[in-house]
Amino acid sequence: ALAAAAIGGCEVGTAIGHGWQPHGEPLVITRAEGKRVFEIDGRPAFQVYCETLGIEIPRASFRRYSMVNPFGFVDISGDYVIRDARSVGDDDSLEFVTEVPDKAVALLMKGDVAGLIETAREVARRAASHVRTPRLALAFDCISRFILMGDTYPAEVQALADGIGPGVPLLGALTFGEIGSFHDVPLFHNKTVAMAVLGDA
Repeated sequence: ALAAAAIGGCEVGTAIGHGWQPHGEPLVITRAEGKRVFEIDGRPAFQVYCETLGIEIPRASFRRYSMVNPFGFVDISGDYVIRDARSVGDDDSLEFVTEVPDKAVALLMKGDVAGLIETAREVARRAASHVRTPRLALAFDCISRFILMGDTYPAEVQALADGIGPGVPLLGALTFGEIGSFHDVPLFHNKTVAMAVLGDA
């Protein structure tokens, strides 16, 4: 399905960001089919994931670790597109939220709640900076950020409001994947905040 809206008489500023930082050595996806990654660097994906983090992860607890250590795939501009691994298969494969291509190069990412919240504030500032007078802001925030932050999530909403500026209405939704562009081509993202700010033309 496709939903579209035509809006006239205003300017629109957009921005995206996530706050996750790369760590460790690059990892090559050597065997993947659709959303499932079977091998990284020619070895079972789950084993490589555990070794890269330096811990032995119980299968039943995988989501607790992957929630704070997603994969980042660098794009042509040097920005990281986040991909979320959701579960471990009996064959030590990893299932992702979306497709992961063969031969892609990834790094594991780390982040903390304070850094994610500050990134949300900066995303809102950048989106608002593209219009002369902000009148309305739309936020699309990944639901996994909400799950990760728990009771501290209202601080991220406040950071978004602070970044836009006082008196600007803010509407939003928790999303399962976000679409936005760091520079040119829109891409599908995980664990990311996407903002649109409408203002005077």
